[in-house]
Amino acid sequence: MNIEKNAFLLTIAIPTYNRRDLLKRALESIVPQLNSKIEVLVSDNASDDGTDEMIVQSFPMVRYIKNEINKGADYNFLQCYREAKGKYVILLGSDDRIAAGAIDYLTNFLEKNDCDLVFLNFRCFDVTKKEIYIKNREWIKKYSTKQDIVTTDKSLFMKYAGPNITFMSASIAKRKLLMKVNEPERFTGTYFIHTNLMLESVTGVNALFGVIMQPFIDANMTTGEAELSKTPDVLISVYGKYLYSTLCFYAVKSGFQKKQMRKVYLRHLHGCPYWKSILSLRHRNNVKGIEAFWKDVYPVVKTYPIERAKVMVAAHLPQCIINMLYKVHKALKRSEYTDQ
Repeated sequence: MNIEKNAFLLTIAIPTYNRRDLLKRALESIVPQLNSKIEVLVSDNASDDGTDEMIVQSFPMVRYIKNEINKGADYNFLQCYREAKGKYVILLGSDDRIAAGAIDYLTNFLEKNDCDLVFLNFRCFDVTKKEIYIKNREWIKKYSTKQDIVTTDKSLFMKYAGPNITFMSASIAKRKLLMKVNEPERFTGTYFIHTNLMLESVTGVNALFGVIMQPFIDANMTTGEAELSKTPDVLISVYGKYLYSTLCFYAVKSGFQKKQMRKVYLRHLHGCPYWKSILSLRHRNNVKGIEAFWKDVYPVVKTYPIERAKVMVAAHLPQCIINMLYKVHKALKRSEYTDQ
Protein backbone atom coordinates (compact mmCIF):
# COMPACT_ATOMS: atom_id res chain seq x y z
CA MET A 1 0.00 0.00 0.00
CA ASN A 2 1.28 3.46 -0.87
CA ILE A 3 2.51 5.79 1.86
CA GLU A 4 1.79 9.50 1.36
CA LYS A 5 2.80 12.52 3.40
CA ASN A 6 0.43 13.25 6.28
CA ALA A 7 -1.89 16.19 5.76
CA PHE A 8 -3.54 15.80 9.19
CA LEU A 9 -2.63 14.49 12.61
CA LEU A 10 -5.63 12.19 12.77
CA THR A 11 -8.22 10.83 10.36
CA ILE A 12 -11.54 9.80 11.87
CA ALA A 13 -12.66 7.31 9.22
CA ILE A 14 -16.21 6.00 9.32
CA PRO A 15 -17.10 2.98 7.16
CA THR A 16 -20.86 2.77 6.74
CA TYR A 17 -23.70 1.07 4.93
CA ASN A 18 -27.38 2.06 5.21
CA ARG A 19 -27.03 3.68 8.63
CA ARG A 20 -27.98 7.24 7.72
CA ASP A 21 -29.58 8.22 11.03
CA LEU A 22 -26.93 6.56 13.19
CA LEU A 23 -24.19 8.09 11.04
CA LYS A 24 -25.75 11.52 11.46
CA ARG A 25 -25.59 11.13 15.24
CA ALA A 26 -21.95 10.10 14.99
CA LEU A 27 -21.04 13.12 12.87
CA GLU A 28 -22.98 15.46 15.15
CA SER A 29 -20.75 14.30 18.00
CA ILE A 30 -17.60 15.00 15.95
CA VAL A 31 -18.13 18.19 13.95
CA PRO A 32 -18.47 20.63 16.90
CA GLN A 33 -15.08 19.41 18.16
CA LEU A 34 -13.18 19.61 14.88
CA ASN A 35 -9.91 21.47 14.54
CA SER A 36 -7.51 21.90 11.64
CA LYS A 37 -5.52 18.81 12.62
CA ILE A 38 -8.44 16.42 12.19
CA GLU A 39 -9.84 14.91 9.00
CA VAL A 40 -13.25 13.25 8.90
CA LEU A 41 -13.71 10.63 6.18
CA VAL A 42 -16.88 8.66 5.44
CA SER A 43 -16.55 5.60 3.21
CA ASP A 44 -20.03 4.59 2.07
CA ASN A 45 -20.43 1.03 0.81
CA ALA A 46 -23.21 1.83 -1.71
CA SER A 47 -25.94 2.88 0.72
CA ASP A 48 -29.38 3.48 -0.76
CA ASP A 49 -31.01 5.11 2.28
CA GLY A 50 -30.17 8.74 1.51
CA THR A 51 -26.79 8.78 3.28
CA ASP A 52 -25.21 10.72 0.41
CA GLU A 53 -27.84 13.48 0.49
CA MET A 54 -27.55 13.79 4.26
CA ILE A 55 -23.76 14.20 4.07
CA VAL A 56 -23.87 16.79 1.27
CA GLN A 57 -26.59 18.86 2.91
CA SER A 58 -25.55 18.72 6.56
CA PHE A 59 -21.82 17.93 6.65
CA PRO A 60 -19.98 19.59 3.73
CA MET A 61 -16.75 19.57 5.76
CA VAL A 62 -16.67 15.77 5.65
CA ARG A 63 -14.73 14.00 2.90
CA TYR A 64 -17.21 11.55 1.42
CA ILE A 65 -16.49 8.51 -0.74
CA LYS A 66 -19.26 6.29 -2.09
CA ASN A 67 -18.69 2.91 -3.70
CA GLU A 68 -20.79 2.14 -6.77
CA ILE A 69 -21.45 -1.36 -5.46
CA ASN A 70 -21.22 -2.92 -2.00
CA LYS A 71 -17.79 -4.56 -1.89
CA GLY A 72 -18.11 -5.98 1.62
CA ALA A 73 -17.26 -4.55 5.02
CA ASP A 74 -13.61 -5.62 4.97
CA TYR A 75 -12.95 -3.88 1.66
CA ASN A 76 -14.55 -0.75 3.08
CA PHE A 77 -12.28 -0.88 6.13
CA LEU A 78 -9.23 -1.20 3.90
CA GLN A 79 -10.43 1.70 1.79
CA CYS A 80 -10.65 3.86 4.91
CA TYR A 81 -7.02 3.13 5.76
CA ARG A 82 -5.85 3.75 2.21
CA GLU A 83 -7.78 6.98 1.72
CA ALA A 84 -6.90 8.49 5.11
CA LYS A 85 -4.55 11.47 5.08
CA GLY A 86 -3.79 11.55 8.78
CA LYS A 87 -0.67 10.39 10.61
CA TYR A 88 -3.07 8.33 12.72
CA VAL A 89 -6.31 6.59 11.81
CA ILE A 90 -9.28 5.55 13.88
CA LEU A 91 -12.06 3.46 12.36
CA LEU A 92 -15.18 4.73 14.08
CA GLY A 93 -18.29 2.59 13.89
CA SER A 94 -21.12 4.55 12.31
CA ASP A 95 -23.30 3.67 15.30
CA ASP A 96 -20.78 5.02 17.84
CA ARG A 97 -20.08 8.59 18.93
CA ILE A 98 -17.12 10.55 20.27
CA ALA A 99 -17.49 11.90 23.79
CA ALA A 100 -17.71 15.65 24.30
CA GLY A 101 -14.29 17.30 24.62
CA ALA A 102 -12.47 14.12 23.65
CA ILE A 103 -10.89 15.29 20.39
CA ASP A 104 -8.86 18.14 21.94
CA TYR A 105 -7.65 15.76 24.64
CA LEU A 106 -6.67 13.16 22.05
CA THR A 107 -4.93 15.74 19.86
CA ASN A 108 -2.73 16.82 22.77
CA PHE A 109 -1.97 13.20 23.66
CA LEU A 110 -0.93 12.26 20.11
CA GLU A 111 1.24 15.35 19.72
CA LYS A 112 3.10 14.69 22.99
CA ASN A 113 3.48 10.94 22.53
CA ASP A 114 4.61 9.41 19.24
CA CYS A 115 2.68 6.19 19.88
CA ASP A 116 2.25 3.48 17.28
CA LEU A 117 -0.96 2.00 18.67
CA VAL A 118 -3.40 3.58 21.13
CA PHE A 119 -6.31 2.04 22.99
CA LEU A 120 -9.22 4.27 23.98
CA ASN A 121 -11.45 3.60 26.95
CA PHE A 122 -15.19 3.94 26.29
CA ARG A 123 -18.65 4.12 27.79
CA CYS A 124 -21.58 2.00 26.72
CA PHE A 125 -24.88 3.34 25.40
CA ASP A 126 -28.03 1.90 23.89
CA VAL A 127 -29.82 3.20 20.79
CA THR A 128 -31.84 5.70 22.85
CA LYS A 129 -28.60 7.39 24.00
CA LYS A 130 -29.12 6.10 27.56
CA GLU A 131 -25.86 5.20 29.26
CA ILE A 132 -25.89 1.55 30.23
CA TYR A 133 -23.82 -0.74 32.37
CA ILE A 134 -22.90 -4.15 30.98
CA LYS A 135 -22.05 -6.66 33.66
CA ASN A 136 -19.19 -8.37 31.87
CA ARG A 137 -17.52 -5.04 31.03
CA GLU A 138 -17.33 -3.47 34.49
CA TRP A 139 -13.53 -3.84 34.40
CA ILE A 140 -13.45 -0.94 31.92
CA LYS A 141 -14.94 1.42 34.49
CA LYS A 142 -12.33 0.77 37.16
CA TYR A 143 -9.58 2.21 34.94
CA SER A 144 -11.39 5.45 34.05
CA THR A 145 -9.84 7.41 36.94
CA LYS A 146 -6.26 6.25 36.34
CA GLN A 147 -3.52 8.13 34.52
CA ASP A 148 -2.96 7.55 30.81
CA ILE A 149 -0.21 5.07 29.94
CA VAL A 150 2.62 5.25 27.41
CA THR A 151 4.75 2.11 27.29
CA THR A 152 6.78 -0.25 25.13
CA ASP A 153 5.51 -3.18 27.22
CA LYS A 154 3.06 -5.16 25.07
CA SER A 155 1.79 -7.12 28.07
CA LEU A 156 0.93 -3.95 29.97
CA PHE A 157 -0.85 -2.53 26.93
CA MET A 158 -2.87 -5.72 26.47
CA LYS A 159 -3.73 -5.78 30.18
CA TYR A 160 -5.82 -2.66 29.64
CA ALA A 161 -7.03 -3.29 26.07
CA GLY A 162 -7.93 -6.92 26.77
CA PRO A 163 -10.91 -8.31 24.81
CA ASN A 164 -11.73 -4.83 23.57
CA ILE A 165 -8.65 -4.81 21.34
CA THR A 166 -11.13 -6.14 18.75
CA PHE A 167 -13.53 -3.21 19.24
CA MET A 168 -12.98 -1.20 16.08
CA SER A 169 -13.83 2.23 17.49
CA ALA A 170 -11.51 1.93 20.49
CA SER A 171 -8.11 1.77 18.76
CA ILE A 172 -5.95 4.26 16.90
CA ALA A 173 -3.14 3.07 14.65
CA LYS A 174 -0.25 4.83 12.94
CA ARG A 175 -1.08 4.87 9.25
CA LYS A 176 2.56 4.60 8.11
CA LEU A 177 2.85 1.23 9.84
CA LEU A 178 -0.51 0.02 8.54
CA MET A 179 0.57 0.81 4.99
CA LYS A 180 3.65 -1.40 5.41
CA VAL A 181 1.62 -4.54 6.12
CA ASN A 182 2.10 -6.93 3.21
CA GLU A 183 -0.95 -8.24 1.36
CA PRO A 184 -3.58 -6.84 3.74
CA GLU A 185 -6.31 -8.41 1.59
CA ARG A 186 -5.43 -11.79 3.12
CA PHE A 187 -7.35 -10.71 6.22
CA THR A 188 -10.61 -10.14 4.34
CA GLY A 189 -13.37 -12.44 5.49
CA THR A 190 -11.95 -12.73 9.02
CA TYR A 191 -14.42 -10.26 10.62
CA PHE A 192 -11.44 -8.74 12.47
CA ILE A 193 -9.43 -7.30 9.60
CA HIS A 194 -8.89 -4.06 11.52
CA THR A 195 -7.47 -5.89 14.56
CA ASN A 196 -5.25 -8.16 12.47
CA LEU A 197 -3.81 -5.20 10.56
CA MET A 198 -3.14 -3.21 13.72
CA LEU A 199 -1.45 -6.12 15.45
CA GLU A 200 0.69 -6.95 12.43
CA SER A 201 1.64 -3.28 12.02
CA VAL A 202 3.59 -3.43 15.30
CA THR A 203 5.35 -6.69 14.48
CA GLY A 204 9.15 -6.44 14.39
CA VAL A 205 9.28 -2.83 15.54
CA ASN A 206 10.07 -1.33 18.95
CA ALA A 207 6.50 -0.09 19.18
CA LEU A 208 5.26 2.53 21.60
CA PHE A 209 1.77 1.91 22.97
CA GLY A 210 -0.68 4.30 24.55
CA VAL A 211 -3.79 3.84 26.67
CA ILE A 212 -6.19 6.73 27.24
CA MET A 213 -8.10 6.04 30.43
CA GLN A 214 -10.87 8.62 30.21
CA PRO A 215 -13.79 7.36 28.09
CA PHE A 216 -13.25 8.64 24.57
CA ILE A 217 -15.95 6.68 22.72
CA ASP A 218 -19.66 6.51 23.48
CA ALA A 219 -20.20 3.01 22.17
CA ASN A 220 -23.56 1.78 20.93
CA MET A 221 -23.51 -1.73 22.32
CA THR A 222 -26.89 -2.85 21.00
CA THR A 223 -26.85 -2.38 17.22
CA GLY A 224 -24.07 -4.82 16.32
CA GLU A 225 -25.14 -7.41 18.87
CA ALA A 226 -28.72 -7.29 17.57
CA GLU A 227 -27.53 -7.76 13.98
CA LEU A 228 -25.33 -10.73 14.86
CA SER A 229 -27.97 -12.35 17.05
CA LYS A 230 -30.14 -12.78 13.95
CA THR A 231 -27.54 -15.14 12.50
CA PRO A 232 -26.26 -17.35 15.34
CA ASP A 233 -24.44 -19.60 12.88
CA VAL A 234 -22.36 -16.59 11.76
CA LEU A 235 -21.87 -15.57 15.38
CA ILE A 236 -20.48 -19.04 16.08
CA SER A 237 -17.85 -18.67 13.36
CA VAL A 238 -16.99 -15.08 14.29
CA TYR A 239 -16.29 -15.84 17.93
CA GLY A 240 -14.88 -19.26 17.15
CA LYS A 241 -12.25 -19.73 14.51
CA TYR A 242 -11.92 -16.07 13.45
CA LEU A 243 -11.58 -14.53 16.89
CA TYR A 244 -9.35 -17.37 18.06
CA SER A 245 -7.06 -16.90 15.04
CA THR A 246 -6.85 -13.16 15.67
CA LEU A 247 -6.09 -13.32 19.39
CA CYS A 248 -4.25 -16.62 19.76
CA PHE A 249 -2.34 -16.75 16.47
CA TYR A 250 -1.85 -13.34 14.86
CA ALA A 251 -1.46 -11.50 18.17
CA VAL A 252 1.10 -14.04 19.39
CA LYS A 253 2.89 -13.83 16.04
CA SER A 254 3.01 -10.06 16.58
CA GLY A 255 4.88 -10.52 19.86
CA PHE A 256 2.12 -10.62 22.46
CA GLN A 257 2.35 -13.35 25.10
CA LYS A 258 0.59 -16.60 24.24
CA LYS A 259 -0.66 -17.22 27.79
CA GLN A 260 -2.02 -13.69 28.07
CA MET A 261 -3.81 -13.86 24.72
CA ARG A 262 -5.47 -17.15 25.67
CA LYS A 263 -6.80 -15.39 28.77
CA VAL A 264 -8.03 -12.51 26.62
CA TYR A 265 -9.85 -14.99 24.38
CA LEU A 266 -11.39 -16.67 27.41
CA ARG A 267 -12.71 -13.30 28.59
CA HIS A 268 -14.32 -12.94 25.18
CA LEU A 269 -15.98 -16.29 25.74
CA HIS A 270 -17.43 -14.97 28.98
CA GLY A 271 -18.94 -12.10 27.00
CA CYS A 272 -20.33 -14.42 24.31
CA PRO A 273 -20.43 -17.91 25.87
CA TYR A 274 -20.84 -20.74 23.40
CA TRP A 275 -23.25 -22.71 25.54
CA LYS A 276 -25.74 -19.86 25.02
CA SER A 277 -25.16 -20.01 21.27
CA ILE A 278 -25.76 -23.77 21.27
CA LEU A 279 -28.92 -23.14 23.26
CA SER A 280 -30.15 -20.67 20.65
CA LEU A 281 -29.18 -22.89 17.71
CA ARG A 282 -30.93 -25.94 19.14
CA HIS A 283 -34.03 -23.94 20.06
CA ARG A 284 -34.26 -22.68 16.47
CA ASN A 285 -33.27 -26.08 15.05
CA ASN A 286 -30.52 -24.33 13.11
CA VAL A 287 -28.77 -27.37 11.64
CA LYS A 288 -26.30 -25.27 9.63
CA GLY A 289 -25.23 -23.38 12.72
CA ILE A 290 -24.82 -26.53 14.79
CA GLU A 291 -22.68 -28.11 12.07
CA ALA A 292 -20.57 -24.95 11.89
CA PHE A 293 -20.06 -25.09 15.64
CA TRP A 294 -18.69 -28.63 15.70
CA LYS A 295 -16.50 -27.96 12.66
CA ASP A 296 -15.10 -24.50 13.39
CA VAL A 297 -15.50 -23.85 17.08
CA TYR A 298 -15.39 -27.01 19.16
CA PRO A 299 -11.72 -27.75 18.31
CA VAL A 300 -10.95 -24.41 20.01
CA VAL A 301 -13.43 -24.61 22.90
CA LYS A 302 -12.32 -28.10 23.93
CA THR A 303 -8.98 -26.66 25.05
CA TYR A 304 -10.85 -24.71 27.75
CA PRO A 305 -12.20 -27.44 30.11
CA ILE A 306 -14.90 -25.39 31.87
CA GLU A 307 -16.25 -23.95 28.63
CA ARG A 308 -16.17 -27.42 27.05
CA ALA A 309 -18.20 -28.87 29.91
CA LYS A 310 -20.86 -26.14 29.56
CA VAL A 311 -21.07 -26.70 25.82
CA MET A 312 -21.40 -30.47 26.14
CA VAL A 313 -24.27 -30.08 28.62
CA ALA A 314 -26.07 -27.63 26.32
CA ALA A 315 -25.50 -29.91 23.33
CA HIS A 316 -27.00 -33.04 24.89
CA LEU A 317 -29.93 -31.82 26.97
CA PRO A 318 -33.42 -33.01 25.89
CA GLN A 319 -35.18 -30.61 23.52
CA CYS A 320 -37.98 -29.84 26.02
CA ILE A 321 -35.41 -28.61 28.55
CA ILE A 322 -33.59 -26.65 25.85
CA ASN A 323 -36.81 -24.78 25.00
CA MET A 324 -37.44 -24.00 28.67
CA LEU A 325 -33.88 -22.80 29.29
CA TYR A 326 -34.02 -20.63 26.18
CA LYS A 327 -37.05 -18.78 27.54
CA VAL A 328 -35.30 -18.26 30.87
CA HIS A 329 -32.14 -17.05 29.10
CA LYS A 330 -34.09 -14.50 27.05
CA ALA A 331 -35.75 -13.16 30.20
CA LEU A 332 -32.39 -12.82 31.93
CA LYS A 333 -30.86 -11.20 28.83
CA ARG A 334 -33.33 -8.35 29.09
CA SER A 335 -32.00 -7.59 32.58
CA GLU A 336 -28.33 -7.68 31.52
CA TYR A 337 -28.45 -4.05 30.39
CA THR A 338 -29.21 -1.89 33.40
CA ASP A 339 -29.14 1.85 34.01
CA GLN A 340 -25.80 3.33 34.92
